[in-house]
Amino acid sequence: MIKAIFFDFDGVLTSVEGGASTTTDILAKKYGLEQSEVESAYKEAFREAYAKKGIITADRWKEVADTLGVHIPFDELEYALGHPPPNESMIALIHSLKQVGYIIGLITDNPAERAVLLAKTYHFDELFDVVVASGEVGCFKTDSQIFTIALDRAGVRAEQSVFIDNREKNLFAPKDMGFNVYFHHYTEDATKFIHQLSEWGIDV
Repeated sequence: MIKAIFFDFDGVLTSVEGGASTTTDILAKKYGLEQSEVESAYKEAFREAYAKKGIITADRWKEVADTLGVHIPFDELEYALGHPPPNESMIALIHSLKQVGYIIGLITDNPAERAVLLAKTYHFDELFDVVVASGEVGCFKTDSQIFTIALDRAGVRAEQSVFIDNREKNLFAPKDMGFNVYFHHYTEDATKFIHQLSEWGIDV
């Protein structure tokens, strides 16, 4: 019997594919820059941030802004990091699942600093019973370790769990562990996932 449903963040609970592209798109539009240029500079500066804490700092961001030749305050970066557009239907589904007693978790490849910002915007305390971010635990979703940590915190086994992600490469490890896995395309709402949940015996 399934007891827990674990969600990815970007591309599942948001209506855009990835965190870096979303963050840099917000800044590029505001400052009249090419999104690809901003994203390239951002990734160059923060490429290790998703598995380490303390990387996204004001000093490092100033270096990025200097590279772009534009003064972009650090609080503008923080706003962009914490405000990707939500997939409202997925968030509504989470509330429904919680109401009927399922354990709801988040497993995400995100720097710890961004996870804190997202938690405030998306009210993680209301959505999730368990939150595991790569920047906190030092491993990614291509590694079974992050899923083991999530299972331990939730007090469930892999075969009692579902994991949904918008990147197929992130489904291999949990599937091998015994999770029920689901690939979600970021442009879709929750309809197809709800149908799959029903096939697994989960009605909301």
